[in-house]
Amino acid sequence: MTDSFGRNIDYLRISVTDRCNLNCVYCKPENKWESHDILTADEITRICGIFAGLGITKIKITGGEPLLRDDICGILKKIRALPEIESLTLTTNGILFRDMANEILRCGVDSVNFSLDSPDEEGFCKITGKSGIADVYAGIRKALDLGFKSVKINFTAIRELNYDRIIPIARMAEKYPVWVRFIELMPMGSGRNFTPVYTDEVKKILEDEFGVPKKLEVSGNGPAKYCQYGDFAGKIGFISPLSECFCQDCNKIRIASGGELILCLGHEKSVNIKELFEKNISDAEITKIIEEKIKEKPLNHNFFRKNLNETEMYHIGG
Repeated sequence: MTDSFGRNIDYLRISVTDRCNLNCVYCKPENKWESHDILTADEITRICGIFAGLGITKIKITGGEPLLRDDICGILKKIRALPEIESLTLTTNGILFRDMANEILRCGVDSVNFSLDSPDEEGFCKITGKSGIADVYAGIRKALDLGFKSVKINFTAIRELNYDRIIPIARMAEKYPVWVRFIELMPMGSGRNFTPVYTDEVKKILEDEFGVPKKLEVSGNGPAKYCQYGDFAGKIGFISPLSECFCQDCNKIRIASGGELILCLGHEKSVNIKELFEKNISDAEITKIIEEKIKEKPLNHNFFRKNLNETEMYHIGG
């Protein structure tokens, strides 16, 4: 499946819930809670089947917190059973992961991304509004013990919240075979109230502490660029949507928890697939609609324009 600029769209992120058991101040603060009519399990697997037929080979399950769904394992198994899907990954805050890890692996999940914006309890509580970092660490250790293809830690670098945690979070990759990724905060929803730390500044902080890294030719599902410092057991990655626009190579589309097809985070939503299902539109017709909409995927995001949609990140899955 290609868009109007010739980019091969083969990666789908689908948010399976807008619920979360944390209240991260830049993503889902308590005073911003909304209620959405979310996709059912059958609708999720139907969507994934339609997109698999269009050329999607990589799917990431996100939320909210996807492990809050009682039927998440059934959803994962059905997606994994699609013959076209080569990679199935999961993003989680890690609170519930340890107790579910064995079943998640049996469901066919290849890799797990843990969202962790502070490596210590004080910082964790400041950002999430709750305690629980011990559960997150237990989940990360369990994922490593079980041998998932990769275990990644996503750290959104925010000047007001965790600037002083950049070195400590990087040390996780020094000690363990994890991929710590530094992500520039996107100015969406409540994230617009905070200041991103750009990749160049993060790199300077890391180089001052650990020396010049070795660049790695490692490819993942998305745009992260990786390197390795000294004798680190793991890797360090950078995702830089603001300072190093990677739109020309974008291979990604999203489905929000309410069924909206999102072609680009920096633009408005496209079409609501859940609503098409409710109108009893056939899969063949929906396929044609999606093919037409894909041609509307913009060449570049436009995060800095006025009146960017105010949708919170927990609804669209990051």
